[in-house]
Amino acid sequence: MCIKDLVGIFGPSWAIKHVFPEIFKLETDTNYLNRLTPLFTIQNISQNCPNEVIKSSFLSSLETLKNDKVPNVRMNVANACKDLLVQLKISTENDKSVS
Repeated sequence: MCIKDLVGIFGPSWAIKHVFPEIFKLETDTNYLNRLTPLFTIQNISQNCPNEVIKSSFLSSLETLKNDKVPNVRMNVANACKDLLVQLKISTENDKSVS
């Protein structure tokens, strides 16, 4: 079972309390591979999170990592931003079609 499945089962509020603090601690790790973990987590679980969680929890992490000294980390920040923009657009379009 991956983190995406766990967030789908337990919900975003559980992830905010139990997962995000541990994952986002890795933003400042000295090993760049560990700094990639929050980015991959964001990409994996964004589909199971409402826009409010994306905006309040994920964007600050992306803001921190966008200035990383390792180009691979910065490239993955751009990929995560692209995925989040698509997710936010889909959510917004779905909200408009429902109302």
